[in-house]
Amino acid sequence: MAIHKDARSCAAFLGLLPRLLRLLRPLSREKPVSTIVRRPLQAADILTVSEVAELLHVPASTVSDWARRGILPSVKLGRRRIFIRQHIEARLLEK
Repeated sequence: MAIHKDARSCAAFLGLLPRLLRLLRPLSREKPVSTIVRRPLQAADILTVSEVAELLHVPASTVSDWARRGILPSVKLGRRRIFIRQHIEARLLEK
């Protein structure tokens, strides 16, 4: 008898599945906020380790360590590490 109830509840769920998918479809079409506002990078958008350290009020060595460990998003160009202001701000706001 328990198997029969499970089969009925499974069939009921499968019957609701198309309706749920129709309800969720508009949500999946929305673009993430980061892709809606796109503009070319400018010099003010690029930060160095020392500028990020000043912004966050931490030592430059801490910023380098966080970047190396992936805590702060950065790009390594040769021996230099650069940060994009919008990515740093987004990381701060998500936590």
